[in-house]
Amino acid sequence: VVDKSVLDYSLNDRPVGALAFELNAQSFSTSKLSSEQVDFYWKNGFVGNIPVLKEKECDHLLEEISLISDPANKHPAHGLYHEFHHNQTGDPNNVLLHCLGHWRLSPLFHDLIFHPAITVPTSQLISPRSHKSQPQPQTSSSHRQILSPVRFWHDQLFCKPAHHGGNVAWHQDYSYWTRTAV
Repeated sequence: VVDKSVLDYSLNDRPVGALAFELNAQSFSTSKLSSEQVDFYWKNGFVGNIPVLKEKECDHLLEEISLISDPANKHPAHGLYHEFHHNQTGDPNNVLLHCLGHWRLSPLFHDLIFHPAITVPTSQLISPRSHKSQPQPQTSSSHRQILSPVRFWHDQLFCKPAHHGGNVAWHQDYSYWTRTAV
């Protein structure tokens, strides 16, 4: 149960200004992956070293995690979580915070889903036309820079204390999502 005075950030369909970025042509352009990075992704299945947040923004997110996950002092919007486990392992020496819905409680996590440094590369990589094997338009030298719409589907936060705590083994969730392409 959530008090009616608590703000549910999921009701905002654009950034609320908690992170320092703008949604404009320049931020989209500077967030694009190079053709070499896109090719690397299609060859290797991943691409790394993509700058997203500044160190200070990461520090703010860590502070926010503390605010929204303290079991002794529940956040006023705690009821907005879809799922919340302060320590999914149950072992105090092997802590693993796991929650779904944190973007609804926090302006910082809410704004991450709109961040061009996340959405633009994602858009490039999900576009079937970004792969060399697909027909490419002949009008541009940056022909594999096609963007596809991105829709926020699901949030999930795993978090553990530095230097100890639980882990989540490498896995792929694709089989859990039984959706088909349109």
